[in-house]
Amino acid sequence: MELESKLMQITNFKTSLAQIKVDEENTRRSIEKAKSLLSQTPKTLVTNSTLYCEDLLLDIIKDKNGINTNTLNNVKLSNEEVNQIYVELSNSLNQLEIQLANLEASRKNTEQAILECQKEIETIQVEYAEKQKEYDELNLELDLSKQAYQAYQKEYKELMIKQSTEIGKSSIVVVSEAMVPKSPVAPNKTVNIAVAGMCGLLMGILVVFIKQNMSTINVVSHRKAA
Repeated sequence: MELESKLMQITNFKTSLAQIKVDEENTRRSIEKAKSLLSQTPKTLVTNSTLYCEDLLLDIIKDKNGINTNTLNNVKLSNEEVNQIYVELSNSLNQLEIQLANLEASRKNTEQAILECQKEIETIQVEYAEKQKEYDELNLELDLSKQAYQAYQKEYKELMIKQSTEIGKSSIVVVSEAMVPKSPVAPNKTVNIAVAGMCGLLMGILVVFIKQNMSTINVVSHRKAA
C-alpha cells in the first residue's frame, strides 16, 4: 500500500537524520580539538647550528674569504623548516571541515526529504479519507438500492398475483344465468314425511324383534330352572 510505503520511507529518513546529527556533532568536536592542537603547534621549526657542522660550506667560505677555522666555528646558522606535524594537523582539519560540510548538506537534504514525505503522507491521508467517504456513500446507496429493489420485487409479486386473479376471472364463461326458483327448494315436506314413516316402521320392527327375543330367553331360563 502506498501509505505504508511512505511511512516506512519517512521512518528510514528519520533514522538516517538521527545518525547524521550524531556524526555531525562528533565531527564538530573533532574540528574543535584539531583547531586547539593546531593553535598550539608552530607552523615552522627553527634549528640553530654552526659552520663547524657544515663541512662543505665551511670549506667554500675558507677558500673564498681566507678566514680561519676558529673564526668560522663561531658563526651560527639558523635554519627554518616547515613543521610536518602542523601540516598533518592542518590537512586533518581541512578533511574534517569537508566532512562536516558534507554532513550538513546531507542533513539538510534529509530534512527536506522528510518534509516532502510528510506532505505526501498528508495528501495520501486526505485522498484516503475522501475515498473512504465515497466508499461509505456508495455502500449507503447500495443498501438503499437493495431496499428499493426488494420493495419493487414485493410490489411486482403482488401485481402478478392480482393480474393472475383478474385473468382467472376473465377466463370464466357464463353458459346460463342463474334463475331464482318459484317454489322453495327446502324443506321438502313430502320427502320428509316419507323418510319419517320409513324410520318409524323400522323402529317398530326393531322393538318387536327385541321383545320377542327377550320372551324366548325368559322361557328357556324357566325350563332350565324347573
